[in-house]
Amino acid sequence: MTSEFIDSMKLSEVFSALKPTHVFGTTYTLSLTFFESVVWPCIVDKSKLKRCLILCDQFGYRQAMFEAASLRHASTSYMVMPVNCKGSFHPKVWLLSDGSKTALLVGSGQCAGVRLDLLIFARALITSTINSSSVTYLHNFRP
Repeated sequence: MTSEFIDSMKLSEVFSALKPTHVFGTTYTLSLTFFESVVWPCIVDKSKLKRCLILCDQFGYRQAMFEAASLRHASTSYMVMPVNCKGSFHPKVWLLSDGSKTALLVGSGQCAGVRLDLLIFARALITSTINSSSVTYLHNFRP
C-alpha cells in the first residue's frame, strides 16, 4: 500500500494527477454553471469516467436549478442530488478513483462561484487502498 498525505491540495491538481473513473463530491453551496465551466473541464479523459455524483444541501440544489437552462451535462454526464436531512447538509468532501488510486479530500471548499485555484482542501489523501489508519487520520482532522 502506498499512501500520501498532503496538507493542502487544489481540486484541479487532483483531477490532473488522476484520470478518475469515479467522482463523488459533497457541497453546501452549489453552482452547476461553475462546476461545468471550471471543474468539469479538469476531468481530462471523460471517456474513462463511469460515474460522477454530487450531493448537496436542499437549499443549494434549489438555487442550482435556476441555472438549468445554461447546463449542458447535468443528468447526462453527471448527477446531482439533494440530501434529505434535518438542518443543513454541509460537508465538503471529494472522493475520486481511477481504479488503482483513490484521492480523498476534506476541507472547506464550496463548489460555487470561486476560481478553481481557490478551491483548496485542507487535507488530501492519495492512496492505493483506504485502510483503518487512513480513516483514523481523516477522522481526527478538524478543518
